[in-house]
Amino acid sequence: MGFDVSRAVSQARKLNHYTDSLQDIKKSMETYKENINIQWQAQELKHYYPATMLA
Repeated sequence: MGFDVSRAVSQARKLNHYTDSLQDIKKSMETYKENINIQWQAQELKHYYPATMLA
């Protein structure tokens, strides 16, 4: 049984592509999480401080 180098290279490239895709998804999720956190804090401040103090 021989080792198919070209198939191994192809599989390695696929794995690298999947890794890149997962890293992009992770970055998007982190950005989404940060945006939710910022929005949540902004909404909480509206309820915590009277409107006159924010102006």
